[in-house]
Parts: sequence; structure tokens; C-alpha cells
Amino acid sequence: MTLEDRIKVLAALGTYMQSSDESLHHAKILAKAHNGWFDVQSVDTALIQMSQAYLDIDVLRSVASAYEVPDTCLARQVVGLVLAGNIPLVGLHDIVCVFLSGHYAKVKYSSKDYLLKHLIEYMCQLDEGVLAHIEEIDRLKDIQAVIATGSNNTAGYFDTYFGKYPNIIRRNRSAVAVLHADEGESDFKALAQDIFTYYGLGCRNVSHIVLPSRYDFKALLDCLHDNYKQVVLNNKYKNNYDFQYATMLMNKVDFKMTGSLLLREAEAVASPLAVVHYSYYDDEAQLVEWLESQRDAIQCVVSNSAIGDLPIHPLGHAQGPAFTDYADNVDTMAFLVNLCRATLF
Repeated sequence: MTLEDRIKVLAALGTYMQSSDESLHHAKILAKAHNGWFDVQSVDTALIQMSQAYLDIDVLRSVASAYEVPDTCLARQVVGLVLAGNIPLVGLHDIVCVFLSGHYAKVKYSSKDYLLKHLIEYMCQLDEGVLAHIEEIDRLKDIQAVIATGSNNTAGYFDTYFGKYPNIIRRNRSAVAVLHADEGESDFKALAQDIFTYYGLGCRNVSHIVLPSRYDFKALLDCLHDNYKQVVLNNKYKNNYDFQYATMLMNKVDFKMTGSLLLREAEAVASPLAVVHYSYYDDEAQLVEWLESQRDAIQCVVSNSAIGDLPIHPLGHAQGPAFTDYADNVDTMAFLVNLCRATLF
């Protein structure tokens, strides 16, 4: 397939993801039946956001041009993909990158990832040439490069098994929100979206809020409760909330709470499900120093004000990454295009 062929297939996939096609509807029902986290709202959010951010034809052409993706990759490599399954379609971006760059993807899906498998099957129906670029596998072998996404624990195993190949190995990350005490209700609603979308399971969910000293929590807590109290209707989320609440009580931990979220003062960026950590800063220099010290644990920072020269997303935009907002801040397209070029010489 030529580059333009690949772009057109991806763009057609994006159109399909926003459609009311009966086959897609059935795939969404199947996804929810096998994974209680993949409810209708979460799946629809992923389908719409990812189709618009990754599969718009102008975006695809712009990315291909910026990276000088060749029309046909003459030194095509077999790239093994180990996909996460924490939120709907989380592995789609890696598949798109490999396909767009012209390589061959051997994909190890997360268990029960029926929705993503359905979308790849749809691509194959659009053009049988896709079969020469994507293959589902149970075990990675006969590969030349690896992109693997997992936890800090699994990353050690990935390093051991795949260290001999060119690789991208991703670890745990999450988002941080910075507030400045001048935010209003609309800002808190946006922050609530960053916290609760996908029930807080994604690497771009806010798990830590940094606040000015002597911060008054009342308006923030009221807004978080009023706008997302329904998340506890999901039994899996409610079980986590109840467990964390009981654990904090038994351990006599000081915490704040709404009916759907627990907030605990802690330095760690990552927090347990249904919990958000918070910490304080006295001035911008201290804030920047802390953010820099946590760089390897942070996927993105959201705030409505600039913070030094750090890259910042507005509140409410943590879950809306552009094509080039790469996981772990590692440029996937550059890795793949350079991999192709490196093998030519």
C-alpha cells in the first residue's frame, strides 16, 4: 500500500468510529459485557476523541509530511506491539503510527480487547492490503523492534525480553493539575473531567493536584461531587472507593472526601483508584522545581496559567491529546521513521 492508500484507510476508519453502524454498536456492547469499565460513555468518548485527533485526513497528511514518511517503506520492519487495556482503544495510536509509517505490526492485544480488534478487522475489510501490515499474535516472536506499554513492574520484564531490539518501553504515568486559587466553577468542572473520565484509569487522568498554600477546598469539593457523583453507580469503581475509604479510616489517615472521591495529602504523583493526592506550593519557583523532580512520573500537566516554560494543557484537556502528544513524551513516529531509515544504510 502507498502512503496515500494508508491515509485513506485510516481516515475511513475515523469516519466509521463516529458512525451509528450496527456492527460497531454490537462491538461496543460486547466490549462492555467483557469489561465493566468500558461503559457506553467511556467507549463513545474514546471513539470520538481518537477519531478526531488521530484519524482526521488532514491531521494524517500533516503528520506524514512533517515526518517525511516515505510513500512506500523500502526497509519495512516487523514491529511487535504489546498493548495496554486500561481504557478503551488505548493501543490504537501505536497501531496507527506503525501502519502510517509503513511498517508491519505484530499486535498482542490486551485480553478481552474486543473493540480494538473489531476496528482492525474493519480496516482489513476496507482494503485487503491492510493484511500485509497488521497481524494479531499471542506471543511476540520474529520481530525487529518493539513498542510495549505496561506498568513499572512489567517494564522490567520488557527490558529483559526486548532490550536487544530497538524499543519504546512505557511505564506508569499520570497527569498533574496545578491550581492558583483564582479558578471558578467552570474550571472545577473541567478539572473534574480530567479526573473522572474513564474512571481515572488512564495515564492522562489527573491523580495529583498541586495547590497554593492555605487553599480553601470547599468550592472544589462541592463541584467535584455535584458533577461526578454518578461514578459510584459503577460497582467496580464503588468497590475501590469503599476499600480506600475503609483503609484510610483504619489507618487514621487525614483525608478530604466527596461522595465519589477521596483526597489525601501526599507527594506521590500516582494515586490509587478513587483517590487523588494533593500537595502545596509557596511560589512558582518551588512549583517548577517539584514538577521537574517528578518529570518521569508525569504524563501531562493541566492548568489555566503558564508555569515557567513548561508545556501546559488547559484544564479539561488532559484526555484530548493531539496526534503528537506521545505517551511518556517519547516520539513514536520519529522512532518508526528513523528505524526505517537506519536500516537503509
